[in-house]
Amino acid sequence: MACPFSGQETALAIVVEDHGPHLIVQLRGELDLTETDRLREVMNTLVAREPQAAQGRRFLVYGAQPLVRRVLALTGMDTYLQLTPD
Repeated sequence: MACPFSGQETALAIVVEDHGPHLIVQLRGELDLTETDRLREVMNTLVAREPQAAQGRRFLVYGAQPLVRRVLALTGMDTYLQLTPD
């Protein structure tokens, strides 16, 4: 089941899909510096839902374009997310 966290005033949709032991967070649209707080809030909400289950889990980012990788690094999100090679 997908759970959208899309903002009405932005072009970014954050979609969370529950696949049993895995949660997939998809960013659809443009991620920029104005959206990092919203992304951080979504990630914190997911971790807070099941703090015991979140321990030892990794958050992986697949297919991020170089500009997205840079934004994640500049905002410190790369400390929460492991950027994988394409």
